[in-house]
Amino acid sequence: MITYAQSPNPAWEEYIGVWEVADSQGKTFRITLMAGGNAVSDWGTREIGTWKVEGMKCICRWKDGWVDVLVKDELGYYKLGYEPGKSLSEKPSNRTFARKLL
Repeated sequence: MITYAQSPNPAWEEYIGVWEVADSQGKTFRITLMAGGNAVSDWGTREIGTWKVEGMKCICRWKDGWVDVLVKDELGYYKLGYEPGKSLSEKPSNRTFARKLL
């Protein structure tokens, strides 16, 4: 499995754990972010990917080509979802809540 080396950015520690998010249709699923940079989700048939922190955003890249970005603002966390082929500079394919469970 591919892993990203974590930078000395202390923000990455706040993302380690289990997150509840939703897909474009509002169906909830969980994303687990592990300390080594690996990620799994229970969406569909179980997605596998990697994650890293860039600035204050947590970027999760999945094997199916989707990218999920966890972001924190003054109201809490939310998830931006980008379909395969979409740049992170484009409008996301979806935006939903994100809640850390563990």
